[in-house]
Amino acid sequence: MSDSGVGDKVTGQDDPGLFSDSSTVSNGPLEVLEYLGTGDVAAAHQVARAQLASAGSDVAALAQWRRWAAICAFWEGDFAHVEELGSDDGLEGELLRGAIHALRGDEPEADEAYERALEIALAAGDPVLETSTRALRAQFMAGFDPERSLEDSRLAEQLARSTNQDWWVSFARFTEAVALDSSGRFAEAAAAYEEAVSAIPTVLERAATELHFAEFSIRSGDKQRAIALLDHVIPVFERANAKYWLTRALLARASVERDRGGRWLRQARAVAGDDPAYARLFVPIRGLSIKIGPTSSAFMGDEPVSFLTRHAELALYALVMAGSDGVPADDLAGWLWPDSSLQRSRPRLRTLLWQLRNGLGSEAWRVQRSRGMVGIDLNGVDVEYSADPAESMVMFTNFGLDQPSFFGPSL
Repeated sequence: MSDSGVGDKVTGQDDPGLFSDSSTVSNGPLEVLEYLGTGDVAAAHQVARAQLASAGSDVAALAQWRRWAAICAFWEGDFAHVEELGSDDGLEGELLRGAIHALRGDEPEADEAYERALEIALAAGDPVLETSTRALRAQFMAGFDPERSLEDSRLAEQLARSTNQDWWVSFARFTEAVALDSSGRFAEAAAAYEEAVSAIPTVLERAATELHFAEFSIRSGDKQRAIALLDHVIPVFERANAKYWLTRALLARASVERDRGGRWLRQARAVAGDDPAYARLFVPIRGLSIKIGPTSSAFMGDEPVSFLTRHAELALYALVMAGSDGVPADDLAGWLWPDSSLQRSRPRLRTLLWQLRNGLGSEAWRVQRSRGMVGIDLNGVDVEYSADPAESMVMFTNFGLDQPSFFGPSL
């Protein structure tokens, strides 16, 4: 991984960054571009707001500085503010709308915005505009249509090379990695991510690339690489106040470090904004569902969740039934092993929590232990309870356990 470019000034002409067309860069605010190029979004946004306030009745200046303020707000993860500023129906407005809808999971709306953006770019007959449009559509739509994204990314790279756009060549390589990743071509994706990380010179875009690479590394089982990447990008996003990307990185850190995922999850929740794009980050990708009843079960998508021991499985159901306040760790241990002393049951509980997290896989961060309490985060989880609470006790009594005394009002 390369750290080249961190903290270095870059020129707007050479490294335009996201959502910047050639006319904006050549005639536009180099100070803003320099700040964005080094990851200082707050300084860039301050300049954009000041220029917007002083634009007066200059229609062209108002439009330009509204666009730049919107780009800064996008990086800050304030998507509602982007929409307030984004009355522009031009190319950059459509690209921003497409990205926000995609992050929120609104595929039809995102697709329509990118189609309008591509129409504008093609009508202008400018290969630079087509390059940026195809590259950004490839990045944000890969999860919905990976094959089209792969085609977009490769065409964007071809256009960028033919017009000597070095920055977009490297960025298109990143979007190709995302498309390859989404289509399950993992060996090719890994190589593309490696190349893009070493090539993209601008701080924020490189950090976004590293975040994608870290998420890919988690899925492919390379935890060491994932942790190294995440430990590099989290401070970058913190300095930039890039809240969406920071939330995403913190959640990735929680999933890769299962035993201590709770602290990363708490940080993610503290950072997350009030927007559907953030809420979507906390929803399991494959959908975690838990049914509580005489025959309780847990599924990840269509696949049943399996546990190493029955104790671990029953602990999951007990934590779900206990509610949001959680359970005192000693009470949980005493219930699971009533004939053992706490001196013996406490180490067993540590092992059980590892088994529980191991069974939940990428959702392991939901199981948290803090200040003597054990709990489970059920945000975004589909939980179905039996209509008769007494029926839910059968699974415990059948295993020789008493009815727990710590159940909350969830039933």
